[in-house]
Amino acid sequence: MLGSEKQFEANYKIRLTDSGVLVHDFTSNWNGAFTGREELYFDPTDGELHATWTDTEDPIESSTIGSYDSGTKTLTMIGTGADWQDPEKTIIFKHVTVYSDEKSSYTMFMIGSDGVEIPSMWIDVSKVE
Repeated sequence: MLGSEKQFEANYKIRLTDSGVLVHDFTSNWNGAFTGREELYFDPTDGELHATWTDTEDPIESSTIGSYDSGTKTLTMIGTGADWQDPEKTIIFKHVTVYSDEKSSYTMFMIGSDGVEIPSMWIDVSKVE
């Protein structure tokens, strides 16, 4: 994470609630023990996807807004949050997830004040039955 290539084992489970919220639970041995949860839902009032994320590294919930391209099977979400290296600063980040039947990829980008997207975290997910 944050640009350093570290491999770790993780579990990533996705489930749909009765109310239509897609819940992503992520657990791993990264940095000792890491857990995170995303809740993704469609808001009919603005026609966009919204998500919240919380994890064991940062107690502050982050929010993103975005869209899904069914042609490319790509979910793109953009949000703001505390800078990991300077919590007093706010940063813009972008999450891009490309789905396939067997393997999906997730990339997080930090977006600088110059608009340049810097890849900061990437995860490859393989389907296990």
